[in-house]
Formats: sequence, C-alpha cells, structure tokens
Amino acid sequence: MFPVFVPNLPTKRVSAAVVGSIDPRVIRSLEAMGVWTLTVGPNRSLPAALCRHADMLVHPLGNRTVLVAQGEHRLCNELSGFGFSAVSLKKELAPHYPGDIQLNAARIGRRLVCNVEYTAMELLQAARQMELEIIDVQQGYAKCSLCIVSEEAVITADEGLERALKKAGIDVLKIIPGCIRLPGYGYGFIGGCCGKLDASTMAFAGDVNTHPDGKKILAFLEKYGVCSCNLLQEGEKLLDVGSILPIMQE
Repeated sequence: MFPVFVPNLPTKRVSAAVVGSIDPRVIRSLEAMGVWTLTVGPNRSLPAALCRHADMLVHPLGNRTVLVAQGEHRLCNELSGFGFSAVSLKKELAPHYPGDIQLNAARIGRRLVCNVEYTAMELLQAARQMELEIIDVQQGYAKCSLCIVSEEAVITADEGLERALKKAGIDVLKIIPGCIRLPGYGYGFIGGCCGKLDASTMAFAGDVNTHPDGKKILAFLEKYGVCSCNLLQEGEKLLDVGSILPIMQE
C-alpha cells in the first residue's frame, strides 16, 4: 500500500480512509468494499453535530503527514500504525465559526483553497513549503463545500467558491444549495457527503438522484470519467457525514 500522494484524488483503489462516523452504515459499506476506515471524534472542541466530522478534524498533506485537531489521540495512534506522522495543531479548535475551520481547507491538486485568516498556521506553512497555490476565499468551510472530482473540476453550491475557482481555471459545476441532510443544521454540503475510492469512483453517503441537480452531478462526473456509488440505501437523501478522506491506496 502507498499513500494517496495528492489528497482527495487517489489514482489506485483506496485501501484506507479517514471517515466521519455520523452513520455506521457508511463505515460498514466502505469496509465491505475493502477500505480500512479510521474514524474521528467525538471531539470535545466541536458541537455534537460536528464532533465526528473528518473534514473538521483532519487534513492529509499527501506526504505521509496528517494534521489533526487537538484531542484526536486514538486517531494519531492509528495513523502511526499506517506509517503516517500525525501532527496535532498547537491551537485548539473552537466550537463556533471561525474557530472551528482551521483544517477545513480543500486541497485540489497543487492548490489549497481556504479562508487564509482562520486556517491553521501549520497548514499554511506546509502549503508554502510545498509551493502550493493558495486561493484565499471567504467560505471557511471550503472542504465541506467542494466535491473534488479532479485537479481541474469541482462541484459546489457556493457562489463565492464558484467565482474564485473559475478564475483559477477550474471547471465548476454550480448546484443549488441545500437538499443534503446534516442533523442539527438546516442542511449540509456536497463535499461532506462524498470522497473518491479510486481514480474513477466517487462514493456518496446517499443517492445522488435524490438531489434536484442529481442528473447534472452525474453528467459532470461522467464528463471526467467518474462514476458514483451509494454507501447508503437507494432513494435515501444525501447525508453530510464530514467527508471521506482517502489516505492509502494499492
């Protein structure tokens, strides 16, 4: 097994992933597909609805180093077992915006999309050392808000992200906001309900066809040679579980 060198974009079949543990059926489905799941939380720094969201608590850098929020001792031990160096943030997450978004940045190939003002110092330093292009956006929940299809293609419901990423030369499918479940909140986000399991498979927690823009989403994925798979039941509405973050591949 090898690390996923470009975070969010595996090139081979994923063998291990850090996963939000909101719905145990997602874990069971992934494990049935041969994916070893590393779960996060519950983290005492975040409210109950978000304390198990991987995209709030973890950020793989793609070089066998993973940044993690304070308090994730079990996850750090599990990551070490896979040969990763887990680096805890010096600053504790806060339960409310903007103190909760330190790790919620979206890595898209050689770009890091984030609200620079509130992103973890450790993450910004790592991005600069790797000479990534940092795209500063107002949307602090950048990873939650983006389904990362390829290095040049994303799906989002956020107009600010759409504008910024189109300006950066990325193909953006803009979908209507809402229509995704997030218990405790009015709605969730497209990035939080999915993650790639290999170069050509995007896994969703729920049925894409239940979304009003489902056909557009599937057509956009097909445009980039990607198919979808549902980790829940057919006809079940999409669920924001806090992302599926692939870390190891065959």
